[in-house]
Amino acid sequence: MSILSQSNHGMNLNMLALLQRILSRRSTNSKMIRSTKDSANHWRDAALPTGVRVYGIGDIHGCVNQLDLIHNQITADASSSDTENFVVYLGDFIDRGPDSKGVIDRVLNDVPAKMKPIYLKGNHEAALLEFLES
Repeated sequence: MSILSQSNHGMNLNMLALLQRILSRRSTNSKMIRSTKDSANHWRDAALPTGVRVYGIGDIHGCVNQLDLIHNQITADASSSDTENFVVYLGDFIDRGPDSKGVIDRVLNDVPAKMKPIYLKGNHEAALLEFLES
């Protein structure tokens, strides 16, 4: 961390804290989606339980405006059904785009209504955490 300036150092520690908050959250959902074998020992395709919807968002890369648009689309779609809804954030929240911190704030504090969030760490978060923790 010696290559970071004092002001950047504080900002990066805040980013580290935000990332750690996201990545330490656990889903409270007890329903698991698995491939299973039937009585003839053949694999069956995994399927969601009845009454469950899952939305996936990946590779946000600091593009908070696009994330807001996707959140709006998910909210509109989910409002038409009475299901248990999950949004899975597939990692790569940061880098490349103009507002990585804004994306982190959104996925922590502005998850679409009636959604249960699930967070997965992407390679960009893994690289940043490794850098900040070393």
